[in-house]
Amino acid sequence: MTENQYIPDIFKKATLGTEIQTENLEKKADQVIHDLTGTFLLSAKENISRLKELLVLLQPKNNSTNDIKEEFYQTAHNLKGQGAVFGYPLITALGADICTVLQKNKVLTHEALQILEQDIADMALVLTFPPHTQNKTLLHIQKRLDKNS
Repeated sequence: MTENQYIPDIFKKATLGTEIQTENLEKKADQVIHDLTGTFLLSAKENISRLKELLVLLQPKNNSTNDIKEEFYQTAHNLKGQGAVFGYPLITALGADICTVLQKNKVLTHEALQILEQDIADMALVLTFPPHTQNKTLLHIQKRLDKNS
């Protein structure tokens, strides 16, 4: 038995419509996401550039403020939330890694800054591939993240 067998047919039709209607809605949703992917890529590249700028400001010699760290976190968090939706699950994973490093390190050590720098570089690399791509380079990034966890 599937869980849908417990839902009365009349309720299924009222909420889901026919299978054809449901398939059409799914296709439309997929098309909207596909159409927005270009916008996501532009935005993601801008956000990655901003992360690079902020990383320089986070260096110990620059006496960074909490505002800079917060902007860095929010920018990474935005990428984390958007990546997988547009076919870039590694962007989501890298954004999550950045957020974790920032949460765990009130004072950013040299090691933490190196991880952030690598995550940003890897984000830029991931975006050079089409969505849903899996290859040795990207698997290497995933293994590094798994190792850091």
